[in-house]
Amino acid sequence: MSAVQGFGRRAGPSRLLSALAEFIAAPRVDAAAPAARKVVVGAPDRVQSLIERQLRSLPPGATVIELVYAGAGHAAWVQGPLRYRAIDIAEDGNRDATLAALRKLEDDSVHMVFSINAIERIRTPWRVADEIERVLRPKGVTLHSSRFSTRYDSVPEDYCRFTPDGLKALFADFDCVFAEFEATDEARALRRRGEVDLFGGSREGWLTHFCGRKRG
Repeated sequence: MSAVQGFGRRAGPSRLLSALAEFIAAPRVDAAAPAARKVVVGAPDRVQSLIERQLRSLPPGATVIELVYAGAGHAAWVQGPLRYRAIDIAEDGNRDATLAALRKLEDDSVHMVFSINAIERIRTPWRVADEIERVLRPKGVTLHSSRFSTRYDSVPEDYCRFTPDGLKALFADFDCVFAEFEATDEARALRRRGEVDLFGGSREGWLTHFCGRKRG
């Protein structure tokens, strides 16, 4: 009899499932894993601090673009003499709005492109990544925060999930500044509120952050 089977017989199936759920939810770091897969337990404003750190490195008058959905932008984070523009990823119901808007920009004309919980909602993120590389100036920065473990959300669209290595591969021609998982307490909060998704579960709790710098 295995240790798991023995525990299951003593504790019963409900306790076994609960223990497995806690084990899966517990943040951990594989000591043999490369730095790109590190896990952090973030504060509520961690995403904001990561973005503001990159914004502070930009010169006055720099152009900053945020990819947003449903108008949920973060213009208030862009302080100082910076030029901010939001591109809605599904403006007027156009699923390729991001691609169309980026293609109107000149080469090497933007200093930073970032998004929060948006890149997973883009139908062709690999094409958008190519356009981001084109419009960014040499040494320009792109930063994306995306939900990895999350409920299915079809509004406006929900196409994919990214690991840190997935975003590194998407922006393979960039120098990686950081790529990491972030563990949050959101899953426990959702379970306490009884919120479930289309499949009957609450899968919030893990984010992926990536920041890359254009070579040149």
